[in-house]
Amino acid sequence: MAFKMKGFGGFGSSLMKKDRTPGSQSPSSPDIMYTADGKAVKSVNIDEGQLDSKPSIGPKGKFVNYTNDDGTKIKYYYQNPK
Repeated sequence: MAFKMKGFGGFGSSLMKKDRTPGSQSPSSPDIMYTADGKAVKSVNIDEGQLDSKPSIGPKGKFVNYTNDDGTKIKYYYQNPK
């Protein structure tokens, strides 16, 4: 007698659909991010390997820290902080 596993097929296929941005390691990051002074920067110009793995939330909104090669940090905001 065979049994049917309910819901398993939908679970696997939903994981494959999460990456909506081609070539992106972080599909939850927006196409454009902002520095603290409100300057817009395209996400494709930011090295994702230098970003924090998880975003933080501060008084100006949701952001991720970017660490330059010299050790200085830049906060990139998901929405314009100005």
